[in-house]
Amino acid sequence: MKKFTKIAASAAAAVLLTATAVPVVPTYAETYQVEYEALAGKISVSKLTIGKIADQTYTGKAIKPSVTVKYGKTKLKAGTDYTLTYKNNKKVGTATVTITGKGKYSGKKNVTFKIVKKGSSAGKLKVTDRIKWMAWWDIEDENDEAQKLFRKTYGTPKKGEDPSREGRIFEYINVAYGERYDKLATAIQSGDSPDLFPFEIRDFPYGVLKGRYQPVDKILDLSDSKWDNTRDVMENFKLNGRYYCAFTEISFDSLLYYRKSVIKDAGLKDPRTLFEKDEWTWDAFLEMARKFQNSGDYKYVIDGYNSDNEFVASTGTPIVSNINGVITNNMYDANVERAMDLLSTLQKENLR
Repeated sequence: MKKFTKIAASAAAAVLLTATAVPVVPTYAETYQVEYEALAGKISVSKLTIGKIADQTYTGKAIKPSVTVKYGKTKLKAGTDYTLTYKNNKKVGTATVTITGKGKYSGKKNVTFKIVKKGSSAGKLKVTDRIKWMAWWDIEDENDEAQKLFRKTYGTPKKGEDPSREGRIFEYINVAYGERYDKLATAIQSGDSPDLFPFEIRDFPYGVLKGRYQPVDKILDLSDSKWDNTRDVMENFKLNGRYYCAFTEISFDSLLYYRKSVIKDAGLKDPRTLFEKDEWTWDAFLEMARKFQNSGDYKYVIDGYNSDNEFVASTGTPIVSNINGVITNNMYDANVERAMDLLSTLQKENLR
């Protein structure tokens, strides 16, 4: 696979990342919590708000920028409420500041800042070539906030192979979903790899081992504190010390929906009620599924994609785990076997 150019790397980063400043006004409850914690004893540094540190210009000497630290609306004082220590703060790259609590504040917290060469600025970089995007859908969307940010920061690419894409950010290489990996492999082998391709969770780690993907930490600084909220999830997509997937947010992916009137008409108990009573189990679900099917017309119970994955995920044990870079097959794990037995029963009894 051809390596990302500096332009493509910047383009990818701009598309992946957006930063929105939202003013936060503490509610009464939040203000009360601040006062309560102050009276209760030591306050953890993890509860403090650390201001973003602007990029610093390389000087050849150790750089120690000041840091704005607040607890609620109160601005804290360096030396009184906290101390600062710096690491990797002399050369061009990413430096780290450690805030250590002092007085009534305890614990430590790391933040990072960039040291850049004089005159360098991401905002001055302009992307000249459209980004080659291979997928089964067109990612281009003029209303997408990330793409608006990209155009504002890097401009609109002027060059590309497809004249119909003039004025756009992406060259769209359309592939059928069932042929996506074959087409990608062919492009890689021919030396005409796309710049970007959708990374599907199900293709890890196999796709990495087959050479389909490059690690994203080559073009994104994942040591930055902005990734802290999703770092534990990203660890699952780390192989040989490199990250292959970057998450900006985590949310519910799927839920099991049901129509209450249908459940009631079939003479069944409401699953929500059973859940609240801690009686919603796989056995209860299976019993309900059989009764529902027998209520008429051989009704099936589950409709939709990936319900099998959800049952396995609910056990807390993945079919393939990645712990500290060690890939483990859990097909014979008791939890996975139990999920597979349930899925087999659903299939045999034509419940899905």
